[in-house]
Order: sequence, then structure tokens, then C-alpha cells
Amino acid sequence: MRKMSIAFMIIFLFLTPLFAGGSGESADDGRINVALIVKQQTNDFWVEMIANAEAKAEELDIDLDVLVPLTPDSNEEQLQLIEQALLDSPDCFIIAPADSNGIVPGIELINEAGIPIIVCDSAITDPSVETLTFIGSDNYACGYELAKAAVRLTGIENGKVAIIEGRPGQASSLERSAGAEAAYKELGWTVVDKVPANWSREDAYNASQNILQAYPGINVIQYNSVSMALGAYDAVEQSGQDVKIVAVDKTKESLQLMKDTNCEILIASVDNPPDVMGANAVEIAVRCVQGEEIAPSYLATGAIIAPSEENWDEMLQKYGIV
Repeated sequence: MRKMSIAFMIIFLFLTPLFAGGSGESADDGRINVALIVKQQTNDFWVEMIANAEAKAEELDIDLDVLVPLTPDSNEEQLQLIEQALLDSPDCFIIAPADSNGIVPGIELINEAGIPIIVCDSAITDPSVETLTFIGSDNYACGYELAKAAVRLTGIENGKVAIIEGRPGQASSLERSAGAEAAYKELGWTVVDKVPANWSREDAYNASQNILQAYPGINVIQYNSVSMALGAYDAVEQSGQDVKIVAVDKTKESLQLMKDTNCEILIASVDNPPDVMGANAVEIAVRCVQGEEIAPSYLATGAIIAPSEENWDEMLQKYGIV
């Protein structure tokens, strides 16, 4: 199986002929070749997603080219990665768009080449382009169910919450925030603020500090990714305020922290399974190339992860936490 390649901008601009001749063998030897283009590799979610996609590709004995923008969440670099990948004419694309609208020119190029496209994480809804299927979580439901869990686990009525969002304008973050806002409104809580933190631990730390200073007495901060929550954890702990954290996604680090601290601050997360997404995307790509019928979407409904939930011990065991 091919090694993962990270496309650096300088390499792409000046060494395009090298890429053009680098991997044409796949088309000649009859092996299935899939191009996977993700948003970034700095967030734990994407690291796990890539690892599981590669494991499934190895299991199915196919070639998987993983292309990652040098600048996290760069739509411009993703467009260039599409152009690069098209030089090798893969059998199928798997794309997690950094910008569901901005990626459309790249999708048009793939459509012109007649290559099927599987979209992950953030759906592409522009009717002018064609995609085969969407694989991901119901992001609205993730935000909604997580908010309900926050209210239930804190036992607070008419509480106050702030939402730390991902990158401004990204569909997955907008949907998670919308779900959270709807649930908090239904349950009588007030959303005092929504602040973007670009899926960054550092930005989330700074945003959380500002929230804690601006809204003393706030009860919960809900994060649209657990990586951001982990980045902000020290800010909340050091504030001395009784503020709880809930977050979308889970990682070994977050589960270990929850266990070690008895969920004193990080009280719950909701599963947005990158392992399932990565493996399923590769499996569906292979089925597509082999001519099988593919459904329009494959959505997973995330389960709440907390010691009070039935899946707690299973999650700890899955990640080797004892």
C-alpha cells in the first residue's frame, strides 16, 4: 500500500512533472486506486480517520493515496490536491471538504473526468455538481444530543452556555451549533455567546479565557470538537469557576482525562466516530469501483459518552484505558 503523502505547496507548484509520473502503475496492474483528500492532520479526529482508512485499504489490498493540505482547512490547497490527484486518474475520490462551497470547482473537474466522489464529514449540497454518497455523522443531532446531555448531567435549570465553534462557515460546525442551540432553547437554557476557534487547541484556549472573563457564572461551555475542549481544559480549570465542558468527538486522550478526573470538568462527549468514517469510506469506494449499488448517504448517530452511559466501559476498553 502506498505511503501517505503530504502535499507541500512548494512541491506542488514546482515539481508537478514529478508527481505526474509517480504512480501510474496502479492503473496498469489492475489494482484499485483511491485518492483520499482530508482537511488537515493536526486534529486528533483526522489522525484517527486516516489511520483507519489506511488499515482498511491494507485489509482490502488496494492503493490509497492520502493527500493533506499543508495549511489546515485550506480550500485553496485542497483544490490543488484534486488537480494533482487527477494526474493519476484514481478509480474513486474520497473528499472531506474544508469548504463545502469553495470545493465545487474541484468537484467539477472530477465530474468532467467521470470519476465517482465520496464526500465525508461535511456534505456538498451544490446541485450543479455530482457526488456519489455522503458518509458522516448527523452533525445537527450530535450538537443537539450533546446539549441535552449537558443539561441532564448538570441538573441545572435555566442555565447559561457558550459554544466554541470550529472554522467560520464550515458546514459541520454550523450544524453542530444549530443543533445545540435548538436543544438549549427547548430546555430553557440561554446561549450567551458563540465563538469560532478554528478547530485549534490554542485558539480554543484563548476563546475560552475570553468567555470565562466575559460571562462569570456561566455553567457550561460546549465545544464542536474534543480537541478544542482539550486545548481549553486548563483555562477552565485555572479559572476557579464551576464550569463544565462537553464536546463533540472522543479520543484516547479525552477518555483518559475523563476517567482520571472522574469527569469533574469534562463531563461528556458525543461520539463522532472517525474510525468508522475512515474505514467505511474506503470500503464503499471499493464497492463502488466493483459496480455495487451505493446508497445516497451513510449517517451515524453519535452516542453520548459518559460514565453514566452503557457504552462507557466499552469505550475505555476500545482505547486500551484501564
